[in-house]
Amino acid sequence: MSRWPVSRKLGLALIALSAVLYAAILALPFVPADAAVLVALGALLAVCGEAAFWVGAGLVGRELILKYRRRLDPRRLVGRRQANSSDP
Repeated sequence: MSRWPVSRKLGLALIALSAVLYAAILALPFVPADAAVLVALGALLAVCGEAAFWVGAGLVGRELILKYRRRLDPRRLVGRRQANSSDP
């Protein structure tokens, strides 16, 4: 038996897809195409990435999103690193 329901797995897959779509924007300068095509493709990738993220976040659920937001909060990471250092 699976620990997570199918909707949660699909949500995580959509969130991962959104990261891939955003990363694909970084590859656009290396694509040999006209500037207008690249701008349209960049906008399309950004909109699709944003839509995939929010649909995935809706499927995953608020609790899991908040859990990862707390873990990935830069202020908390810096505070934890400073607390662990033993500077005289």
